[in-house]
Amino acid sequence: GPYLERIFEPLVQAGALRFVYGGGADVGSFLCNHPAVESVHITGSDKTYDAIVWQGKPKTGAPSFPKPVAAELGCVSPVIVLPGTHWSAHDLDRQAQHIVAGVTANASCNCTAAKLLVLARGWPQRGAFLDRIEHHLQASSRRVVYYPGAMEKHASYLAHYPQAQQLGASALNDHPDARPWLLTRGVEPRLGEYALTNEPWCGVLTEVVIDCDDDAAHFIAKVPEIVNRQMWGTLSCSVICHPTIQRTHAHEFEGLISSLEYGTVVINGPGMLGFPLPFLTWGGAPERSTVHDVQSGSGMVHNSFMIDNVQKSVLRVPWNTMPVVPFWFPSNRNSHNISRRLVIFGAKSSFTNLIMFLVKALKG
Repeated sequence: GPYLERIFEPLVQAGALRFVYGGGADVGSFLCNHPAVESVHITGSDKTYDAIVWQGKPKTGAPSFPKPVAAELGCVSPVIVLPGTHWSAHDLDRQAQHIVAGVTANASCNCTAAKLLVLARGWPQRGAFLDRIEHHLQASSRRVVYYPGAMEKHASYLAHYPQAQQLGASALNDHPDARPWLLTRGVEPRLGEYALTNEPWCGVLTEVVIDCDDDAAHFIAKVPEIVNRQMWGTLSCSVICHPTIQRTHAHEFEGLISSLEYGTVVINGPGMLGFPLPFLTWGGAPERSTVHDVQSGSGMVHNSFMIDNVQKSVLRVPWNTMPVVPFWFPSNRNSHNISRRLVIFGAKSSFTNLIMFLVKALKG
């Protein structure tokens, strides 16, 4: 709060912006219904959206709340891994680190966190890939489950999947509220499956197995129906695809990207990378959001180029980032210095600041 007030001090002094502090539904209800407020934008859960728009009434007909409401909400975010070619040991490890970074960032308490890992049953390297993910989760320290309700969600997930592997190094000072990372293998994409329809908001990753052989075209044909119809949310997803498959199945691959009903699609990187880039849009897929079933929200944020009628943003990350170790990787021990230089470069995009950022990045 105080930091944001300092950042936006000119707007605050001009009377164009005001920060209000307080918890609970009473404060939110007062602000939403205040006559000076003409429209509302929220970030939170779909239940918060429904509480504002439907005011506790049945979700039939037109909502009684008269003001426009835009929202950025949650998602059970999938990572789709295409089979069809052999990955080197280096490839397996690097892509595993991308996924683990998507799970562990901010203790997994964010709407961009990777939650579902979509793999082909017949991919010969499926087991080896899961082993590398397990390795990096085990090497990542357990985090304090700090977010309200996250502790209960962690327990609920474990109750549904008692076979989940409990992973992670000891937390700092062995904090009593730290919880292990949970990795569940071999979940079938059944309609209404708990892991596919409940946003956990804690450190879990569920492998969802598609009944498919080691064939990229066959896998691509099956994926959209499952991720678009059986997985809750439309905010962001990731697609991991070897460059060879992108070349040999270019038409099918681009068709897959087009068919995914998500507001942001990140290729060969964690979905969270789409959020901090202001020139991309960020929000739920517009074709899936209604007042009766808002999914991941309505409306878009960011979009610094102010492009109208955006369907989705697609971010393509290089398959191989060597010699740079991405600063979001759990194995990067210089991420704090890299992040600091990146903020400085963002505040003042000079050539000197770019060089300083690159120097720190090469030391990752």
